Amino acid sequence: MPGASRHHWGTDFDIFDAGAIACGHRVELVPEEFAAHGPCGQLQAWLEEHLNGFGFYRPYREDLGGVAPEPWHISFAPSASGILEQFPETLWQEQLKVSAIEGYECLAPRLDELLDRYLFRVTPPPRN
Repeated sequence: MPGASRHHWGTDFDIFDAGAIACGHRVELVPEEFAAHGPCGQLQAWLEEHLNGFGFYRPYREDLGGVAPEPWHISFAPSASGILEQFPETLWQEQLKVSAIEGYECLAPRLDELLDRYLFRVTPPPRN
C-alpha cells in the first residue's frame, strides 16, 4: 500500500548480481537465485559477511508471518529503524481514507492487521 512499503521510504532496495546472470535469464528475485548454487550465490555469501559492516541488514531474513524471506531485500538500518519506530499509523490511515484509493472500503476494516503483518513483522537489525 502507498507509503507502507519500505521501498517508498528510500531506505530499502532490491539487489542482485547482474554480472552473474546468464544471458537470457530473466531475474525473478526468488530464493533459489540466492542459494549457494544460484546465480547470486556469491553475492549472497559476500553480503552475509559484509552487509552489517556498512549499516545494512535484511528485514525479511526469516518468515515472521508477514512478508516471506527475501534475501535480495536490503535495508539501511539507521534510517529504516527510525522510520519504523515513528511510523505515523493514524496519519497514514487518514491519508489512505482521503486518497480515494481503489478498494479502500475493503482495506479499512483490516488496516491495523495489515500494518502489523506486513510492516511491523520484520527481522530487527543486528546490534553492533
